[in-house]
Amino acid sequence: MICTGVSVAFIIGTVLTWRTLPLTGLIPCVVLLVGLLFVPESPKWLEKIGRKKEFNAALRKLRGKDADISEEVDEIQVFISKLSIFFSFFC
Repeated sequence: MICTGVSVAFIIGTVLTWRTLPLTGLIPCVVLLVGLLFVPESPKWLEKIGRKKEFNAALRKLRGKDADISEEVDEIQVFISKLSIFFSFFC
């Protein structure tokens, strides 16, 4: 991806001046920044901080209204508990 980005910048640089070339590099940054506003919160993070209702709602939103999320809820809760035990052991 880095080689592709450098190649694209080189090709665009043959058409644009050196002053407008960095401004065109801002376009993907702005698109990603705007897209960041629409990314839902991670269900694992919501479970980690104890927001159970939002955790279930976020997981249901990601998997679909009619999906069975009970197994995934259990897996995430076990993962979070193991992770907290691991970090409490080393900290």
